[in-house]
Amino acid sequence: MRVQINAANLNHGGAVAVAANFIENVPAVWDSMATAWITYLEILVSPRVAEEIDDLDLIRRLDRVDVVVSSSRLDLKSLLWSRPDFDVRFTIFGPEYLGRKAAHEVVGFADGTIVRAWHSPEPGTKEQTLQLPLRSRITGGAKRMLLARNYDTYVVQTSEMADSLRSLVPSRPVHVVPNVVSGVFTDPTRWSHVPLPDRQPQEIRLFYPARGYVHKNHSYLPLVSRAFEETFGIPLTFVTTLRSEEMQRIFPDPEPCIINVGEISRGQCAYLYEKTDALFFPSLNETFSSSPIEAMTIGKPVIALDLPFMNEMLGGNCWYVPAENAQLAAEVVWSVFNDQNSLSERTVQSQIWVQRFTSGSEQAFRYFSIMRDRVGTTNNRHS
Repeated sequence: MRVQINAANLNHGGAVAVAANFIENVPAVWDSMATAWITYLEILVSPRVAEEIDDLDLIRRLDRVDVVVSSSRLDLKSLLWSRPDFDVRFTIFGPEYLGRKAAHEVVGFADGTIVRAWHSPEPGTKEQTLQLPLRSRITGGAKRMLLARNYDTYVVQTSEMADSLRSLVPSRPVHVVPNVVSGVFTDPTRWSHVPLPDRQPQEIRLFYPARGYVHKNHSYLPLVSRAFEETFGIPLTFVTTLRSEEMQRIFPDPEPCIINVGEISRGQCAYLYEKTDALFFPSLNETFSSSPIEAMTIGKPVIALDLPFMNEMLGGNCWYVPAENAQLAAEVVWSVFNDQNSLSERTVQSQIWVQRFTSGSEQAFRYFSIMRDRVGTTNNRHS
C-alpha cells in the first residue's frame, strides 16, 4: 500500500511541533506490525517542519520512505496534485480543503471553530461567534459541507471533541489519540536561550505560547494584568510568541505587561517554560494543543479557562479561571503563588498526571494502525 503523510501545510505555531513529534517517531515504529503493510511512504513537510525535526536524514534512510520538502503554499498544491495516487493520505493537522487525492483520506482534526460554532459553543465564545462577519460564517458553513466529502476518518485529542465531531459526520469513524510531549521538553541540553528583560521587583511572569487567532484570546491578558496589579500591587507580565503583524493587530498601543519574543522553536519553548512562573492559557476554543502537558512536564503550574477540552486533558491538576471576569482570574493567579505548600503539592501531582499520556512512539503506532485499519476495513467490506 502507498501512503502519504502530509505536513507541508504547517508553517507556524503548535501545529509544527505536532507534526515534528510524529515524524520523528516514524523510525521507532517502521518495522512494527503497524507499518508492515506499507510498500511506500512519502512524507511531505514544510521547510518549518523540516527545520524542527532533529534528524531528517535518519528518516530519509529508512527503506521505502521518501521525504519531500515543499517550498511554498503553491508548491504544496502542485506536490499534492502531481504525485501518483496514494492508497492513504494522512494530513496530520487539518482539515485542508484542497480536494481528495488518495483513495482513503485521514485527518488530524484541529479546527474546533467548525464544530463548536455550529453545535455547542463553549463559555465565552457564543457571542463572538454570532458577531463574526457574514463572509466568515459562510466560509465556515462551506467548510462543514466539505468536511465529510474530503475525509473518511478523523483523529482528535479528546472524547469531548470526538462527540462533537461525530454529530457532523455521524457515518465516519472518529478516533481519540491524545497529544504527546516531545523529548525536547525533558532534555535541557536541547533547550535554546531566548533573551528576556530583567524582572521587576516581585514580578510574576506567565507564559502563553500561541498564534494570534481570535479564539486564542490574547486581549484578555492586559485586563488580567491590570486587575492583578490594582488589587495586589505586584506586576503581572506575559511572555507571548506572536508574529510582528499579530502583535500590531492585537495590541496597536504598547502594553507594558506583554513581553513578545516572536515565533519560537520547541527548544526555545522549553526554555521559556523554565524561565517563567506558569503557563497562562486563556484560549476559548482548543482542539489540538500540547502546551498544558508540556508545562506540567517541566514542572510548571497551568492556569487555564474552565472549558471541556482542558477539563478532560488536565482534570483537577490545573487552576481554572473564568472566561469573562478578569478580576476573578487575577485572584486565581494570586492564589497559585500565595500558597507555596499547595503549589508544590499540585506541581508534583501534575507531573504524575502527565505520565498517563502516551509516548511519541506509541502515538505514531496508533496513527499508522488507524491508517491500516481504514484500508483493511474498507477492503473487507468490498471483498
